[in-house]
Amino acid sequence: MTETERRLRDAVPTGGHVTAGPDDGASWGPERSIRADVLRELLLGEVRPPAMLSVSGAKIIGPLNLDFMQVTCPVRLTGCRFTAPVTAQWAHLRLLDLSGSVLPGLDLDGGQIDGHLRLDRCRIPGLAAAHAVVRGDLVLDGAVLTRGRDEAAMVAHNLTVGGRLRGRGLTADGGIVLRTAHITGNLDIEGARLTGGPGPALHCTDIAIGSDVLARDAVVDGEIRLSGGTFAGPVNLHGATVSNPGQVAVAAQHAQLNELLRMTHITVHGHTRLEAARVTGALLLTDARLDDPGGVALDASAVQIGRIEAERLHATGTVNLRGAVVTGQVNLAHARLSAPDATGPRTAAPAVALRASSGTIGELWLIASRIEGVLNLRRSQIGRLYLTPEAARGPIRMDGLTYTSLIPRLPPEERIRTLQADPDGYLPQPYQQLAASYQAVGDDAAARAVRLAGLRQSRATLPWPARIWGHLLDITVGYGYRPGRAARWLALLTAVGTVVFGLHHPPPLSPGEAPGFNPLVYTLDLLLPIIDFGQERAFAPQGAYQWLSYLLIASGWILATTVIAGLSRALNRQ
Repeated sequence: MTETERRLRDAVPTGGHVTAGPDDGASWGPERSIRADVLRELLLGEVRPPAMLSVSGAKIIGPLNLDFMQVTCPVRLTGCRFTAPVTAQWAHLRLLDLSGSVLPGLDLDGGQIDGHLRLDRCRIPGLAAAHAVVRGDLVLDGAVLTRGRDEAAMVAHNLTVGGRLRGRGLTADGGIVLRTAHITGNLDIEGARLTGGPGPALHCTDIAIGSDVLARDAVVDGEIRLSGGTFAGPVNLHGATVSNPGQVAVAAQHAQLNELLRMTHITVHGHTRLEAARVTGALLLTDARLDDPGGVALDASAVQIGRIEAERLHATGTVNLRGAVVTGQVNLAHARLSAPDATGPRTAAPAVALRASSGTIGELWLIASRIEGVLNLRRSQIGRLYLTPEAARGPIRMDGLTYTSLIPRLPPEERIRTLQADPDGYLPQPYQQLAASYQAVGDDAAARAVRLAGLRQSRATLPWPARIWGHLLDITVGYGYRPGRAARWLALLTAVGTVVFGLHHPPPLSPGEAPGFNPLVYTLDLLLPIIDFGQERAFAPQGAYQWLSYLLIASGWILATTVIAGLSRALNRQ
């Protein structure tokens, strides 16, 4: 044995620690070397039963093979340099601490560690821990993991960790695979730098986390995939940067989050997919930036969620909430949503910036929001809709949308302009809903104005005879919502007839039998159908005055018919 090996042999039975040399990288000569076979013999207890194997600053020569071994003592090989990989497949260890060490590879597939597994500050190309069980913590703080034989930096699917998995400041080039893993405590990778390989940068499909997921300020080049996972605590991506342009960057489809998903101050280049996720608490997107030009920046279709807080969200690409069920509020106040059409010229139809159709939302706040593209609210049920003029400048699809109240209360002309800009053209339901909202707050005049505007818009869709009749209804009685117009027309025609016939009395048909002529009564007799004052039958105007009498008779019938039709329409609506 070398001097260092003899010192270690003497220290193992009592649990002493051996320092082979300083961890300064200055010299790794033979005086610091320990053969891997010697370590294995000491762990097997061939000399004396080991209490603990603890050495730092050593150079481990040869492959350390602990496969299928039962190691009864803690193993600490910190700050060491290994010349060959370490394997402990299906081994049973009490504790393994390799902090600060450099290894050509580490294979713990199927292994069981009763205590902690410490790999902080390690440098490992290819960490394998599939089906492994760590009953304590798995610590990767400051570790550097690079691609291994299967092109992933860490492959640990079906891993079980009884404590927490912590990798603060971790660097992983090639992806971390934690599919179907079970972690009782936190998954903490705050400040980590992850780069994907053939697969995601962080692959956590169907994972189960018993506490928080902390990835604040992480920098991820590739995809974070949380699809199908179950998360008992918050998932916190605050301040992270995730880049996978043109592809999925953050995915949590069908995930179950029992608290919240925090994506505040995050920057995502690529798709964010949350379809059919269930979030008991909230999705927090305040000050987030989601960038997927020409695509879907956020797909949260069919989610079931408590509330969405997205103040000052900046999304380039469609934000899709189709079919979402949000019991509380969707707060997009001061958000900027734009959906540039990457496939066509500027003259093409605008793309959808926000799709919140076919959903159920307690409150939708679009306060001072800037929406560049179509706002699609078709067939949704919204309790309170906060839609300020800034957010309503672009085209809005509202067919089938129902809401309890529309805030703020604006003059009906402004809301009518919004309905008229619907890309689907005239549809009756949005006008009826808007009128009902004014009616609900007692603003009958505004409700009538909205209904009248709807009838005028519908006129353009009718055949030409119906359009002519509609114009007559509009001019005379405003489709029944302006009955005062008929009275004004009657007063004007009455005055004209009275003046004309007062100056030019029509001759009587029977001079000896005719009653005394009264120009006012005569004019009323011509204008009012059915009513007979006896004047019309007693006098016969001639020439131009005869044509005036025909005009008054025809006008009377038209006014009477339009008044009846308009009043019937109004009564039917009531």
